[in-house]
Amino acid sequence: MMPDSRLNKAQQDIVATDYGMVSNRLELTIRAALAPYVLSRLGLGSDSQHPDPMVQQLELANEEQLGIAESARERAIKAVAGLC
Repeated sequence: MMPDSRLNKAQQDIVATDYGMVSNRLELTIRAALAPYVLSRLGLGSDSQHPDPMVQQLELANEEQLGIAESARERAIKAVAGLC
């Protein structure tokens, strides 16, 4: 995770400090089954960004690795096919 890129530099620095980030990155190691709950708790669980970056404050740095960049339709197709 990293500070929301829509925040200005000073705001990003504050978010990074609040979350104890190193080089504006926060790495969490969690079980896959808990990922949706952790992301939701951090305000990153929905399919879209919150319109106000001051509310969201964080964004994923590796969205593509988590499969979150997929659309809801793509996820549904994979679920039906038993691929997830």
